[in-house]
Amino acid sequence: LALPACTAWQPTPEEVSGPSQGATARASVPEKALQRNWTVYPGLFAGGGLDVMSAALLAALPPPEKKMRVLDFACGSGSLSASIAAWSDDDCRLHLLDADALALRAARRNVPTAKRFLLCAGWPDTAKAFASRQKPVRYDWIVSNPPVHRGQPDDFTVVRSLIQGARKRLRRDGVLWIVSQEQVPIGRMLDAYGRFAWTSAVISADGRFVTWSAGRGQRAHDTTTSSSKVAVAAGDDSTMLW
Repeated sequence: LALPACTAWQPTPEEVSGPSQGATARASVPEKALQRNWTVYPGLFAGGGLDVMSAALLAALPPPEKKMRVLDFACGSGSLSASIAAWSDDDCRLHLLDADALALRAARRNVPTAKRFLLCAGWPDTAKAFASRQKPVRYDWIVSNPPVHRGQPDDFTVVRSLIQGARKRLRRDGVLWIVSQEQVPIGRMLDAYGRFAWTSAVISADGRFVTWSAGRGQRAHDTTTSSSKVAVAAGDDSTMLW
């Protein structure tokens, strides 16, 4: 079947800079990433653009280190990856994964410097997704704005799978980054399924969204500038945001 014609979307700086204006180094990244036309297709999440939750996640990220390997899980049209690529001057090695073939087709055009594109509903089980000795590729960061609905009802299947498989796909000091609406029980799922050494939650200024981070090794120095943060040790649910 022939695909419907793609549309060209040119965002304003306000749309892509996100809700946090405190991180000045980050505020100009998406504008640089999206100076050209952005490929979208009908039916993509958030119209194929940068939604407010992804912008909140970008605002919570520390500066990427050189040669980092980053997986964008449930990448959509690639707005997170395009921003990270521009922020790092295309120095990060990006892998993009999504269950939607049309979204991945858009991402290929929007993030042409990415190293791999994986069409998969969950963690891939193909040779392309594995390094030598049949072990999964390990990442410095796994970033995700995962789907939490199937139609109207809540459905946490994808995010639970992401959390269950992330730890063995992170490098020793790797970090999983997830953004969600505040009522989604990411903290509970990280505690139940993740087996991480630490977790942290950054709440958006308006209280609607939470960016969670979790690591398997020693926690890096905190550089976030968001308004509210809760850090917890693994297994300690006394201050966990549910």
